Amino acid sequence: MISEVVVAILMFVCSLFGFVVNWTIVITIIKVTKLQKPFAILTIGLATADGIFSTLYLFYATPMVLFQNQFLTNWSHVCGYILMICYDASTCFHFFISLNRFLAVYKPVFYNKMFSIGFTKCIALGIYLTSFSVITLFFQILGCENYYNPELRAFRYSEEEICKFYGNFGDFYQVFTLTITSTVLDFLAISKVIKIRAGAERNSKELNLLKQSISQTLFVLTIVCSFTWGPRFIPDLDYAFIFSSILWCSVHTFDGLFTIIFNSEIRKKIGTDGLSVVVCSTVGFVTNWMIVVFMCQTTKLKQPFAILTVALAAIDATFSTLYLFYATPMVLFNISVFQSYSAVCGFLLMLCYDAGTIIHFVISLNRFLAVFTPILYHKIFSVLFTKYITLCVFIYTCILITLFFGILGCENYYNPEVVAFSYSGQPICKVFALYGDFYEVLSLTVIGAVMDLITIWKVLKMRIRTEKGKKDLNFLKQSLSQTTFVLSIVICFTWGPRVMPGKEFAFLFSSILWSAVHCFDGVFTLIFNGEVRKKLKTGSHFRSSGVSGVKSFF
Repeated sequence: MISEVVVAILMFVCSLFGFVVNWTIVITIIKVTKLQKPFAILTIGLATADGIFSTLYLFYATPMVLFQNQFLTNWSHVCGYILMICYDASTCFHFFISLNRFLAVYKPVFYNKMFSIGFTKCIALGIYLTSFSVITLFFQILGCENYYNPELRAFRYSEEEICKFYGNFGDFYQVFTLTITSTVLDFLAISKVIKIRAGAERNSKELNLLKQSISQTLFVLTIVCSFTWGPRFIPDLDYAFIFSSILWCSVHTFDGLFTIIFNSEIRKKIGTDGLSVVVCSTVGFVTNWMIVVFMCQTTKLKQPFAILTVALAAIDATFSTLYLFYATPMVLFNISVFQSYSAVCGFLLMLCYDAGTIIHFVISLNRFLAVFTPILYHKIFSVLFTKYITLCVFIYTCILITLFFGILGCENYYNPEVVAFSYSGQPICKVFALYGDFYEVLSLTVIGAVMDLITIWKVLKMRIRTEKGKKDLNFLKQSLSQTTFVLSIVICFTWGPRVMPGKEFAFLFSSILWSAVHCFDGVFTLIFNGEVRKKLKTGSHFRSSGVSGVKSFF
């Protein structure tokens, strides 16, 4: 049986990606076009519907599945109602985007009349009002419901006759008809562009917009076919969630992905560096919070190594969260308000960075003592004392960073010139950068790496054939991988800009690598920690008993 944990992880990754991509598109297009282009207005309309859908999936549906929360399940029909509005609106937007491109190629005069700026905004508003009216009629007034079914781990319609009617005509036939029509319009428009505009300068841009439209439409058509015929080919209920929860979310995620791939204006605005920050911080956010949740559920914080691993993952997750939801939008969109308060974000990032470095060292020390001096290990790293050690690390870090960055006037702020966080120019900042940052991190990581290598040698020599030896070896691989990666990043921080001094590389040797440290801590834990992997495979042994309290929202 595929666990709820695996289902939730797939939902989480898909919805998080959709959340980031679609809201990035909305903000970027508004800044670039000022809503003065018809195609941009329709693209924003689609991205907004997809963004709202992904947001609900990320912050409501995913926690509901992961934690099997009965309260969220009872009210899932409200979430399902809003999801249906977004789904219906996005289907209509796909059709109008295809119609927009078709008329632009075949009927330019009529296109300029129908898709004027003002009328295009009216079309977008009309789509939302129509979807709201239709979905409200069926899912609130006539009594149909789209609720979460824990047995299938998916949203589904209730059993009323009106739901079956809507499922056939309002859902399948409408979506299938609109997507088929859109596909035909896109192919006709592409053939026309290739035929009559091959030498025109505008050809490339027009083709890219058509590629965006047809990619989105074909993907929706593929998903509709999978919705309908997938369960007939694979009737096993264990896989029902794939043909509903996952595919339903992927429609709205890939809309945004295809827009970024084919829309040059958005790619130019975001840039490669911006996409790197998004990817790195997203992976760090997902993996580290996942580790925190799973380790707490699996070990109940009754093992010293688990306590240290959770502490490190919580630090990395906090760092990645700040990077994803504050630093990344600030870098991508040059938000002046965020830049004004970037020193506050930089202060919190420094807390996480310094605490993470010390926890790395403590983890290496933990493994070293466990192998070489087991008696002393059990005294120093008892469950209670390990919690005290972790607390002391946080207190020490808060005092140190507050002293330099709160009292003595040093700042870690965002510098738009190098597109990265930088220390301010005070002499006290140079002192901290040299002794509190470079020498401290280099010393702790080198000592940690040496201890890990010695410990691995000892385990390979004495315990490799025992079950405990294999477990210790995996823990050591986790510790050594994390420590070695941090050491590599420190070297790149320091000597990278000297080898590649250009401003275009400053971003790589600061923002990207700084985020990567906290991202790969979680990745290495997932790779080498058997308890986390086991939790991913088996998940919870309990399941919600069913859906109760399903009632009308109005």
